Amino acid sequence: MTPFNVAVSSSVQIAALAAPVVAAIGVAWLTSVNQRRLARDDRLADRQADAYVSISNFAVRMRQYGLVAHPDLDPDDPLLAPELPDDERYRMFALVEAYGSEPVRAAFDQLLTRVVEAKTWVGELGQAKRMPPPFSPDDIEYRSAALQNAKDAKTALLRECSDLLTLINEELRASRPK
Repeated sequence: MTPFNVAVSSSVQIAALAAPVVAAIGVAWLTSVNQRRLARDDRLADRQADAYVSISNFAVRMRQYGLVAHPDLDPDDPLLAPELPDDERYRMFALVEAYGSEPVRAAFDQLLTRVVEAKTWVGELGQAKRMPPPFSPDDIEYRSAALQNAKDAKTALLRECSDLLTLINEELRASRPK
């Protein structure tokens, strides 16, 4: 055997021994990268689920407002003015923006629009109810229109709450592991 053959033979033996070690290191690295990605995805899914629970709580409160708000109640009743503190309102906006899918964002925007409409019509109804008698035909028409608009706003608010809650439940069910 020549020195060249000995060197090549030694190199081949070293390479043959090193190949499984290099392959094992590569597999370990890929596994750890995959595990980190899966852990990150799990954390994101948990955060989204927590955000959706908070958004659902908001929708349930607004639905409760819609169920309680009745045109025969005194419009100055505090039950008819569900004001959210600014920090909670901004928190809801942030949660929807950070974790909400496009359909959830659109449904949340619709719900907020309906809340504003309902409050507006409750105010209009209050103004109509405070009108002193005697009533002119215009006053009676205004009161009647305010009552109908308040009922319509209430119905729309309840529908939007239900739509948002249904959408959130569907997305949460779809995101659960099978």
